[in-house]
Amino acid sequence: MKKNKIEKLMIILICFFAVSCSSVKKQNAYGIIGQMEESEKKLNEQDGQNKTNIEWGGWDKTSNRPIDYKNGLINIKINPKQGAFCFYVIEEETVTDEEINKIIQSIKKENSKASKKLQQKLKEKKKLRRQLKRKQIVNIFKKDASSDKNDKIIRYIPVMSTVDEYVLSGFHLNVDGKSYKLNDAFPVRCVAREMDDGCEIFYLIPNVAVVSVKFECFSSDNRVQKADMVRISSKVKNIKEGKGEFALKLILDTVLGETDGHHFYVKNKTAIENETIHRRFSHDSWFLSKNENASMQILLHGKDISPINFVAFANYSTLNTSDWEPIMYDQKTFNTIDSYNNTALSINWIPKTMENGNSFEEVFYLAFADKDVTPNGMAYIGPSSVEDMMQVDDDLEYVQKMEADDDIDSQVDYDIKSLSKVQLTAEYIRDLLNEIVNLENSGTSVNRTELLQLNAELDAILSVLRQ
Repeated sequence: MKKNKIEKLMIILICFFAVSCSSVKKQNAYGIIGQMEESEKKLNEQDGQNKTNIEWGGWDKTSNRPIDYKNGLINIKINPKQGAFCFYVIEEETVTDEEINKIIQSIKKENSKASKKLQQKLKEKKKLRRQLKRKQIVNIFKKDASSDKNDKIIRYIPVMSTVDEYVLSGFHLNVDGKSYKLNDAFPVRCVAREMDDGCEIFYLIPNVAVVSVKFECFSSDNRVQKADMVRISSKVKNIKEGKGEFALKLILDTVLGETDGHHFYVKNKTAIENETIHRRFSHDSWFLSKNENASMQILLHGKDISPINFVAFANYSTLNTSDWEPIMYDQKTFNTIDSYNNTALSINWIPKTMENGNSFEEVFYLAFADKDVTPNGMAYIGPSSVEDMMQVDDDLEYVQKMEADDDIDSQVDYDIKSLSKVQLTAEYIRDLLNEIVNLENSGTSVNRTELLQLNAELDAILSVLRQ
């Protein structure tokens, strides 16, 4: 009997301890959940404060949905979840109904010759598909509003790599020596919005910086409504505590030149054969990436374009490293053991130091054209005054000093009436100045007569421009 009572007491004690332990565990669990909810609440409040600090167009009007913006020759696609973007050139080819009917009839004719055997039918289908591809019928025909008899074949030609939804190209931000790739998922947060004249992406690095990149599309010629240029303005705001040094760079994984004879060109004249860095842009103010289908012009000097530290042309693997400035070697080819025919460019802007709450902006332009045509970007960027046209004051001073020190008494006259419109352009004047300076620096065997003739031509041009 006593033994049974003892056993009952033991069972009651065990149950009591089990209930007590369960209660303690529940209290601990609820405590942890409460701490997590409190931390999450603080994080959301902090995010809300960071969002309210964005003063450039309204974060609330943005979205995480993909953007597919079209305007004239330009198509901009944005993946807001990663902040990645890509540019396409829109190529339109007008085809008449008569041409389309001829193509359809030829296809039907070829199709009627197919044998009844299955293998022969398959061969004919493959052949017809090849014909369709050659004639570009695989593209969707869109009716031209101006004429019912005309159709348009529309193609979208990427000028940048489209791999993994465009993440190979994008902006990078360096803050006090630490680099952030802005189209990486962590810790950067991204949203985007579409505007009437373009798109805008916002990047938030919590407690560090906010970056807004605006793509504004417009026409290089006021007489033509078709957009062929993009003004890219990148604004960086310091939201970290205290002062910091900020630097911005943009890596573009280009694709046009990889199917062309050369990857890049300097002003459509000199092909860039090897990996190289350009640091002066007064003369080499723009660069070109092109093939037979499309062209992209990168404009880095003039108008309201921000001063640039350097632009590097190299294999993508050379630029996409942890080094803020790429390690370059003289005469190194664009190809590496690990990466063949994969070129890119990196635009690095000058680092800037600023206090909390301050911001700065970097601006440059891209211009586009379909087929193997040089884009019309310089028509818009072109200088508006004689001083802007020169952009080489140091060269002018050198030439003037050289003329003052010239010990040759002979004079060479140049007929102003013989000057052509081409000779009055900024590009021609820059080339003329460079030719004079190079000729003077070529050594003792200088052709003084040629030098005097060039100087006389320069004097005549300047006299016309001053009128």
